[in-house]
Amino acid sequence: MKQNIKNYKKYKKIIKKRKVFGIGMMKTGISSLSAALMFLGYKVNWLMGTEDGKLMMEEIKRPTSTTDYRLSIMNDYDAMVGIASATWFEQYDRVFPGAKFILHTRDLSDWLDSSERWWASTDDKKVRLTLNNGFVKNAAYGSWEFNKDRFEYLYHRHHREVVGWFKRKYGDKWGKHLLVINFINNDNDERKWKKIVKFLKLPNEIIPEGKMFSCVNINTQIVTDRKKIKSSYGEYKKNYIEKRDKKSKSGKYEKIDNRWIRIKTKE
Repeated sequence: MKQNIKNYKKYKKIIKKRKVFGIGMMKTGISSLSAALMFLGYKVNWLMGTEDGKLMMEEIKRPTSTTDYRLSIMNDYDAMVGIASATWFEQYDRVFPGAKFILHTRDLSDWLDSSERWWASTDDKKVRLTLNNGFVKNAAYGSWEFNKDRFEYLYHRHHREVVGWFKRKYGDKWGKHLLVINFINNDNDERKWKKIVKFLKLPNEIIPEGKMFSCVNINTQIVTDRKKIKSSYGEYKKNYIEKRDKKSKSGKYEKIDNRWIRIKTKE
């Protein structure tokens, strides 16, 4: 998945006008929303395992009294999607005036099944025990392991708190600031695209004709460096993140506009 530069250039004034935050819990369509926003032209911060994701988490982990939720890393992004976005959505609403928030969700039983499988996976246990992931997941879930009763409570609490926040703050106009959408239901793809495009105040012409609203998943499909790879997070890290970091140390590559560009060197 990568940013659609053509759409970005065409609709830059709209995209740059306000930040967009995806604030659904994990396993509710984080990858799907990220892919959709990137297709529309947004540059999306959505993976905590990247260098930019790590920088973001270092800012968030500062003592509460000194944390600046404007996050300097967001100067380089148009949108943020993921559990770090969902956990502190109130703070982002305060410091990013006019921002748009998308609460992506799915049916409770499906979400519980998906979450249980994911939290039980070997790859997730390794990721969950890392400092950044452990910090944010403990803040979001209050648990290091899957617990059905706890997660069912969190599912309802998060939805209640998100909708309640925007209704209290914006009254009858709360729908202009928050979109609640289920990407994983049987609603047709065109209707999903229309809801997002209308909410973001983009023109209908941007809606892709016949393009499926894919429910992609980091554990099944990752698109990096113009290659599609089917992998677990562990393989993704090995095939992309570690290679990228190795490139940066080799001196033959330079990061330009968040992309690694090969630099010609004298032999």
